[in-house]
Order: sequence, then C-alpha cells, then structure tokens
Amino acid sequence: MRRSFTFNGIRKPYVVMLAGKQRPPFAARRRNILNVRGRPGGLLSSTETDPLPIHVPIGFVGDSSGIIADMKDELADWLLTDEPVPLIFDDEPNRIYYAVVENTLDDFEEFANLRKGTIQFICPDPFKYKSTSYFGDFIDDGYVLDNEGSAEIEPIFEATVLEPITFMQVATEQEYMMIGEPAEVTQPTYERYTRVLNQNMSSIVGWTNSNEIDGARAGSMESNGFRFQPVSFGSGSGWHGPALKTSLPGAPYTDFLMNAIVGFWNGAGQVGRVEIYLLDDQNRTVAKIAMKDTRPGESVGWGEARLGDSVINHHMIDEFGDRKGNWNSFYGVLRLQRNGNQWYAYIAKVDQETGRHHTIRSVRWTDADNVFNRNVSQVVVHFGQYGTHRTGAMGVYDLKVDRINQQQAGIPYIAQADDVITFDHRTNNILINGESRIDLKDFGATYFSLKKGQTPLFVMPEGKLSTRVKWQERFK
Repeated sequence: MRRSFTFNGIRKPYVVMLAGKQRPPFAARRRNILNVRGRPGGLLSSTETDPLPIHVPIGFVGDSSGIIADMKDELADWLLTDEPVPLIFDDEPNRIYYAVVENTLDDFEEFANLRKGTIQFICPDPFKYKSTSYFGDFIDDGYVLDNEGSAEIEPIFEATVLEPITFMQVATEQEYMMIGEPAEVTQPTYERYTRVLNQNMSSIVGWTNSNEIDGARAGSMESNGFRFQPVSFGSGSGWHGPALKTSLPGAPYTDFLMNAIVGFWNGAGQVGRVEIYLLDDQNRTVAKIAMKDTRPGESVGWGEARLGDSVINHHMIDEFGDRKGNWNSFYGVLRLQRNGNQWYAYIAKVDQETGRHHTIRSVRWTDADNVFNRNVSQVVVHFGQYGTHRTGAMGVYDLKVDRINQQQAGIPYIAQADDVITFDHRTNNILINGESRIDLKDFGATYFSLKKGQTPLFVMPEGKLSTRVKWQERFK
C-alpha cells in the first residue's frame, strides 16, 4: 500500500512517501544551567524546547519534462505556506503536526521517469496533537477536565451569555482568565450601548430614495428576504446606482456606533462599490464607510472610511489592507464609531463558518479641532457602478446603530444575552461574537494551560453563562 501524507487538508495522489522518514521521538530540550560559585555543577534555571524537524523522502512519476515541471510548480504551490498548517502522515493517522516547509524543496534526483527528493518540514509548535477534539459542558458553572495526553493542553472556552454581564472569569485553583470588571454590591451597572436601529435587511419598508451620495442616484434595489441588493444601476458616465435611507429613532445622536455586515464579490474586470453613509438632520454627510473595487484591470478590494463630505473630509482608512487582494470577495464588517471627539473605523472579513473576524484594519483618530462634529440622524445604503463597467454581486446583510451612553460612575456591561465569548488559550486571543476583544482582558489574567490528569474548572458570574470547553490532547 502506498503511503503518503495530507498537508493543509490536501493530498496529492501522485506523491508517494518513500522509506527513511526522519523524525526525532520528541523535540530537543535545551537546559539552561546557572553556575553558582563554590557549588559543584550548577542549578537548572530553565528549559527551552526547540522546534521539531521532520524530513520526508518522497517520489513521483512523470512522463515528460513538461509534466515534471508542472508537478514541481504544483508541489511548490501546495507546500509553501505562510503559516504552520496541519500535517498528517498515513502511518500516524491519529496524530496532527503543525508544520511549514523549511527553506526550499531539495532538488529532485532523476531516475528515468521517477523523481526523488526530500521535503524538510519544521514544526514551530513541537508537540503532536490527537486528531480527535474533545468537548465538555460546564454543569453548575463547573467542570473537571481530564487530560490524558503526555503534555499540557491549551483549552478553548466558549460561553453563551444568558443575561447582561460586566465580567467573565474562567479559573483553575491556581490561575484565571478574565475580561471586564466585577461590580461590588454598592456599585451601579449600566448599558454602555443602547440599540436604536436593528435592521436585518428583510424588507425595504421604511426606507426611501436618497440623493445624498457621491455620485448620481439611479436604478433600484430590493430585499431578497435576508439582504439588500441592487436590481439595476441605471445609467451615467461616473458613479451611479441605487441609494435608500432611513431615519434613526430618537435622533440626533452625538456619540454612536454603526455596524454593517456587507458582501462585495469582485472578479476580474469588475468594478463597483457598496457604501454606508451617515447623515445629519439636514441631509449633510457626517461620514461614510465603503468596500469597493475601482480597477478594471485587476481585482483589488479597497476599504474606505471617510469623515465629512466630498469637500471637507478626513480619510481614516483608504487602502487595500495589508496586501493586494486581502479584501477580495469580501464578506464582513464595516464599522464607524464616534465618542466625543474620538473616532474609530474598523473593517474586517468574517469567516462564515466560525464567525471569527480576520484580515482586519482598525484605526482610531482624535478630531482635536472638532471639525467633524455633526450629529447623526439618518443612515444610507448605496450600491454603485462606474460608467458601464461590469459589477460583481454585492449586498448588505445587517445594519445596526447604537447610541453610546455616557455615565460618570458605574460598571458597564461588556456582553448581552446571546453574545458568545471565547477564551482561546491556543492563540492567546479573546473574542466576543468573533471579534477580538483583548482590550477587555484583566491585567492579572493569564492564558493558562492544563497539565496531564484532572483539573477542576470554574466559571463566573454564577448562573449567567452556558459554557463549553474544547481541547485536543497533545504529546511530547
């Protein structure tokens, strides 16, 4: 039976793993010895674990030099990743390594139609993991986790909030992780945010046409029951397309938070834009945030967060992200917030399976001269086409606006009922509804690991969380 391996979830049927795989039984340990004058030998001050190297001889068969060259290119595309990814060998089906290819692939020796070479993997995380994931549900805010592996594990805690909370803590008998702040019995608590607009985009009832966009209003849009989407863009030589607006109940608002979930799929030769505008009660633009593609010659998703109108403005975000293509085929969050003269803009993709935010850009800016201080009373959704250029699919799936409440004293709630809080001790991250909120972490809290054997776990506040822990056993 031919043996091979799966890397980054992919197998290549023509790749055969040859005899001679080299993997140490465990990663090398480096002992740091402290020499003490007058004492024989020394004291063990610390131990460091080196990355784990794995050398894998492989072979593959090709009928011609052209096919061989194509196979080599395909191997490079498969094996050269930016981050460690899962590596599973057929002869160790119940163990997962997290590896990258070190340096370059060895040159492949030629034997007739057979090519032979060695792939050099390196595992920055030197442990191997059991392929099975384990779950445990807290009962009465407690759980006893039994780690049957040979190494410490890094748990992931996920809690669904049952009622508003000012803090969450998960603890062992020695360590804890916590966000927020517990309130004393004499301290008041308060809602930091009050929702004033909650649109799931299931209907355009209550929305009217808006001319307050950078371009010409034309065409029309509809709701398909779960998103706003363009029906037509009309015509024009510049930017044009449908725009709808609605008023914010109880407006105007000085301090606010606007969140929109949008989709913008841009292919080769396609341009377009999806924009969210905030207006005051005189239909003047307060700010806008957008995802767009303005380049017909290449696909480049471009994020924009602009304060002010087309004449007097300040761009907080105006870029394609960390690298070109980062925001292509965008599904994610567009966010604007103002609190006093402090502005915050946020753009992030959202993994539709896990709900986690990624490919993020967040910017804070102080309007020291109070130039952009118009109050917010309305919100506009706009889809745009430039000239006759082809557009890709686009839509707005959700739109929420909150009033930010100011209070001199008291402890604010950090999460509401149905919010999901995640403490990920593998990646050293804290998330609320998929968004990283490390800013809420308690100063003394730690991302703790759990030793072999049984560890009692506790969650607080009592009776306000439905908590589950997830882990993978790992081995030295």
